[in-house]
Amino acid sequence: MSDEKTDRQRRHEQEHERDVTLAKEKEDEAEEDENKEIAREHRDEQKKRKTADQRSVRRKPKNRRISTTTATKNHLKVNYKRIENLTDGGKHLLL
Repeated sequence: MSDEKTDRQRRHEQEHERDVTLAKEKEDEAEEDENKEIAREHRDEQKKRKTADQRSVRRKPKNRRISTTTATKNHLKVNYKRIENLTDGGKHLLL
């Protein structure tokens, strides 16, 4: 009879241990899934930020070297506008 009790007790302890390990495994899996979801969200956010940064970079004009004739024309335009602003609209000036 004592052997039967110890067998039953041992079986009960084994079932309890099995239940505890299963619960722990489920908990670990849930935590792992949660971490994966957080990591995925973080990656998506980084991708969005990266594409936004790339867009802003694309919109900026490139620093190209302009030809000297273009630079001279632009310089003359700016000077003409300055002269217009300083005088009476540049009516008496012929540039």
